[in-house]
Amino acid sequence: MKPYIFQIPDWIPVAGGRPIFSYGVMMGISFILGWSLVVHLCRRDGIDGKKASSAMLVVVIASLIFARGMHFMSSPTAVFTIRNFFRFDEGGLVAYGGFIGGIGGSWLYMWWNDIDPWVWLDNAAAPMALGLGVTRVGCFLFGCDYGVRTDSAWALRFPRWEDPDVAHWIKRSSPAFVDHYRNVADNVAIFSHSVHATQLYESLVGFVAFGVLLLWLPFKKFHGQVMLIFLAYYAVLRFGLESIRGDADRGDDVFMGMSTSQFTSVLILIFISGLWYRLSKRGLYAAAGTSTWTPTSPQTKKKKQKRKKASK
Repeated sequence: MKPYIFQIPDWIPVAGGRPIFSYGVMMGISFILGWSLVVHLCRRDGIDGKKASSAMLVVVIASLIFARGMHFMSSPTAVFTIRNFFRFDEGGLVAYGGFIGGIGGSWLYMWWNDIDPWVWLDNAAAPMALGLGVTRVGCFLFGCDYGVRTDSAWALRFPRWEDPDVAHWIKRSSPAFVDHYRNVADNVAIFSHSVHATQLYESLVGFVAFGVLLLWLPFKKFHGQVMLIFLAYYAVLRFGLESIRGDADRGDDVFMGMSTSQFTSVLILIFISGLWYRLSKRGLYAAAGTSTWTPTSPQTKKKKQKRKKASK
């Protein structure tokens, strides 16, 4: 449970003395692993590797923007300013926001380039689950997204951070410690209360999904099925995990007693139900290199219009 991996040497200009945060490192690793794997899977499925790589760039940018934006929408204590929006060193990235941004942005990119976006999303599902597993380890190291108090044998306590070398960059203790002792003046505690390690629970959810989805990919019945399975699986388990989350700043009562993520899970399950029916009606065309996708992007329409004019 260490908020940073190492500190940049003081003799390095500009960046000297800055800590390299654990969460950022784990997120970077998740993007690199996911990027490499999704390009490999896409090439195997007939999608150009350069297009897949460009789509992943869209995923990275869109997921960060939406994850950060959803944090300000859901957290009652977050104050939105342009400066605060780019303060990634203080955490504040919502997984669902990242999923929505990454999936939506890359779907539009593939559609614009006349590539079946559902084939792309199927290949991106397992890498996305892997990224979830790795990134949640970063949450654990930083101490955010912790669970409610518990006396169970597997409970964990998060420490007070006291490192004078990085005190300028890290101005608070672990989120769990701050939450538990925010009203205690001059306390002598060095650890938070025992809590559920919900970060590791969700990391396990991601790693299990990664293995299952990777095995399921060759046996899918229609394009889009693998991604829909992942989203449904995550929505159900995330809804349950929210009941033992202890960080109230994520928005813990937005509709009928549900947290922001629980409400989002319900909406996603409803959306998936309709989408599953529609995509399955496209037929059993899940063999590699086959698709019932009809290009409808503006680029395709312009090409068709030029052909019509040329034929007249």
